[in-house]
Amino acid sequence: IAPLVLRGSCPQCTDKEQKQIKKVLAYVQVNYPKEWNKMLQQYASG
Repeated sequence: IAPLVLRGSCPQCTDKEQKQIKKVLAYVQVNYPKEWNKMLQQYASG
């Protein structure tokens, strides 16, 4: 499910869950840029 979430898509998630996921991803992107880039390379490439 990680690749879907990183692409902004989560068919099984509720609206509330999607909003929470977006908040968490935005936080990680700003506060942990190295880890964010690692996640993107690992999960969003395929």
